[in-house]
Amino acid sequence: MIADIEYGGDQANFAIEYLYFCYRKEVVQFLLRSNKYLIREDALDIFQDTIVVLNRNIRSGKFRRESNLRTYLKGIARNIAYRTIQKHYLRNQFEVTFEPSTDRVDSPEEVYLSDELAQELELLLDKLPGKGAAILRLWMQRYSMKEIAERMGFKNEQSARNAKKRHLQNIINMVSGNEMLSANLKQFLEH
Repeated sequence: MIADIEYGGDQANFAIEYLYFCYRKEVVQFLLRSNKYLIREDALDIFQDTIVVLNRNIRSGKFRRESNLRTYLKGIARNIAYRTIQKHYLRNQFEVTFEPSTDRVDSPEEVYLSDELAQELELLLDKLPGKGAAILRLWMQRYSMKEIAERMGFKNEQSARNAKKRHLQNIINMVSGNEMLSANLKQFLEH
């Protein structure tokens, strides 16, 4: 993963997208739990900035691999959150505003299950033939069918849509013997 980012190009883009997909929920929840002044939108913005800083640090050689990526990402996010809150706090002359988030924060068990499903999904994606894994990763990153068609070289959106449907069905077929995993994976893919 780190080597792909260091290399640059499409490999780096896919590696960054993968990191974004895998760590977004965990880091956002970490930020919301650790700081009562943040709302979900702020935490999402901070996570995006965190990914940009991570990318920059890896490419410049600042990331020395002394900690794992999860710890490193949380550290960057914590520092950005601290600076963000400090700026907001000073700008409002000690008048801190807090808007409670109405978004539901998942329990640790749900976060663990979600991480487990993400890992299982990654293993399944790697088993797909051809462009299958790349198509589904783009789709899970909320790329539009038009964007997927352009990036993957399809003639039109419908061709991309058909390929996505076919590869999703392949994944569901791979886990059809495990009803619990199949049901959880279907629910996971809907989000």
